[in-house]
Amino acid sequence: MGIDAGVGPDDYPSTMIEPAALTLSATTDLKLPPVTDIGRDEDLVLLEKQVVAAEQAVDESRYDDAIALLGDVPIAPAQYPDLALRALFAGSWSRMYRGELDEALTAAREGLPLLQEMGWPWRGLDHLALRAALAGKLADAARIAGYADSKFTAEKSMREPNVARARERLRALLLQKLDAEKVERLLAEGAKLSEDEACRLSLEE
Repeated sequence: MGIDAGVGPDDYPSTMIEPAALTLSATTDLKLPPVTDIGRDEDLVLLEKQVVAAEQAVDESRYDDAIALLGDVPIAPAQYPDLALRALFAGSWSRMYRGELDEALTAAREGLPLLQEMGWPWRGLDHLALRAALAGKLADAARIAGYADSKFTAEKSMREPNVARARERLRALLLQKLDAEKVERLLAEGAKLSEDEACRLSLEE
């Protein structure tokens, strides 16, 4: 797959990052007490609250707050796959929007296999397509998005608000850098990918 150079986090169109997300810093009063032993029910409940609060912060574009809330939460994927998945993606998306593309990819590489095990990997691909575009891989980003589009259509499923927002940001970025005809061609190519191909492409450097 080709790599399109010359795109990075600073290449967002002016409509793509909410100003509020850039002015809010992580605040200590949002942090919950550290969880050290999630073998106890009360600690598991506390951990769930941390993840829920981080997800809400992502939805509100408070990415610094999401990172602060997650911290180094000790979630064992084998024990709590759903909770681990949610924490990994909340952290990955937050770091992507902060321009920390390598860190975002590291978290996604842990999270996407969990989503594959659950049978819904396509639900995590829009953000990974946007991350690829910000890393300069416009063609790959469009192909990943094309695959995700085809799955949402086939499953008769709608994107959640934060996923739809990522998809719209990707569309704006692609159309800023590529002509519309090429974008459509790449999306069509992506729709023909297999699940493994799309997931592998989304996790490449």
